[in-house]
Amino acid sequence: MSQIRIQATYSRNRDDPGVRLGGDILELITLSQSSKSSLGGIQTVFAISIEVMADLESAAAHKRPAASAGLACNPNEPGQDSRDDSSSDDEALTATYDNGIELIKDRVSQLSWEDMKRLVAGMLKAMGYCARVTPRGPDGGRDVIASPDALGLESPRIVAEVKHREGAMGAPAVRSFIGGLRAGDRGLCGSAGGFTKEGRYEADRANVPVRLLDLDSFVRHYVEVYDKADDEARSILPLTRIWWPA
Repeated sequence: MSQIRIQATYSRNRDDPGVRLGGDILELITLSQSSKSSLGGIQTVFAISIEVMADLESAAAHKRPAASAGLACNPNEPGQDSRDDSSSDDEALTATYDNGIELIKDRVSQLSWEDMKRLVAGMLKAMGYCARVTPRGPDGGRDVIASPDALGLESPRIVAEVKHREGAMGAPAVRSFIGGLRAGDRGLCGSAGGFTKEGRYEADRANVPVRLLDLDSFVRHYVEVYDKADDEARSILPLTRIWWPA
């Protein structure tokens, strides 16, 4: 789309639908690129097509944007611009959401290991489980234990290990975690540094269900259940909802 300033007086009739330029200032108007190209040098005398003439008249009267903008001539009918605007809104919303995820990941990275364990427990509680952080000690990677009931007697029982450090978790560490699971356990292994290819392979071939959560996956799960999170989890990682026009 281009804007040009036209100094013109014009006349048109049925036999010669053209424009003859004079010296009066019409105004700064917006024309489509095709119309601008068709006009050529605007300090000359020339004839233009009916389509370009319509574009000039419409733009000068401020009735609608230039035709190539994609708007339908009938304002009640959706045109290309409305579809483009919708697509732009979707792209902006996606970009805003992804940017928010990155900011949340930065905040999570700054948490202590103790707070990270409490946050994992808070996420599981928001999902409907009764979860507790286990005392520090030789627990074989049992940082958080969750189950459907408060006593921990019902299945499935989820055993979570939390690795809150930069390095990726490799096959030996994943294998050690899986080896500590008991019959009926479900393993949840969270690693802020992610997992190596070999580490993921160990989880895939395990005889018990094991889910690996890297930092990005954890944050996205946390965001999804944040509305159901308790005060303790929200105090560790508070979030603000961003409203977007529907």
